[in-house]
Amino acid sequence: MEALRNLIANKKTSEVIRYRDLLKTSLKEKEVNLAILPKDDLASGLVPEDVPFPKDDLLTVKTTGNGNCLYNAVSIALIGMYCRSYNFNVVNIYNLTRYAILM
Repeated sequence: MEALRNLIANKKTSEVIRYRDLLKTSLKEKEVNLAILPKDDLASGLVPEDVPFPKDDLLTVKTTGNGNCLYNAVSIALIGMYCRSYNFNVVNIYNLTRYAILM
């Protein structure tokens, strides 16, 4: 990850894009059995009654509440474990800084 940080800091856009594409490819190769993940019963109880789709289609999974909940949840949903959450965080920071000029 230090190498990715350096690429972003040095504005090596083509290398970062290559890394992103490699990450996308590695994620496509995984299949996750969501049924084996630990269910979060508290979160299940917080789902509003007026959601526009059946509540049975929702799956609430326990994740670490360390400030990276979104990235942890995405990593769990895509590959079944936390190991990519840091990568998602770094890529998101890159995208936010890259496109901040457009705002």
